[in-house]
Amino acid sequence: MRFQIEQALKYPAKDTKWAVKLLILGATLIIPVVNVVTSIFAAGYIIRFLRSSIAEFKGGAEASLPEWDDMGKIFMEGLMPWVICIIYGIVFSFVLFVVKLVFSMLAFPLIAFVLLLVMAPVVFVALAGYCQNSKFEDAFKVKELFNEVKSKWLDYIIAGLISCVVSSIGFLACYIGGIITMPYGKVIGVRMMSQVYCAAQKSVKEK
Repeated sequence: MRFQIEQALKYPAKDTKWAVKLLILGATLIIPVVNVVTSIFAAGYIIRFLRSSIAEFKGGAEASLPEWDDMGKIFMEGLMPWVICIIYGIVFSFVLFVVKLVFSMLAFPLIAFVLLLVMAPVVFVALAGYCQNSKFEDAFKVKELFNEVKSKWLDYIIAGLISCVVSSIGFLACYIGGIITMPYGKVIGVRMMSQVYCAAQKSVKEK
């Protein structure tokens, strides 16, 4: 495994203002109706953190939770990643539609879950690829994406599942708690997957 779960779980608390930063991120994600727009701010914030985390795991300075300091710039930084996620979401929805037509209703949930396990790492690697040079086309280099995902697929899945479980806790216990656990889960997910991504890139280059 290419990441330390305990270190990732503790990571957000290194920032003295982590609770405030995550509350803002949580608000942009879960407030109904307005989150159609505010999710772009969330994408900008997460992409900033992803970029700095990748830089750290490639030998740079330790990443920190970004500040909510320039909302206009955060919005613009999030616009392209938001579009990338929408495109992948449309593709995933189309595949699910085809699967639903072909397979029985009993088999559909299991197949959908498996497809999600495949799609989630691909979307992350697509966003990470975009982060490298801020080029839209880098998020859709299919061959490179799958080469990087398949070399560390299990690690990506484990990191993603941990992120999902942590994100869901607040909704299961008390819905409003999701305003903290959802962004917390996303931050630790980005942290773990960034480590896996950098290890995968190194592995692919060495072959």
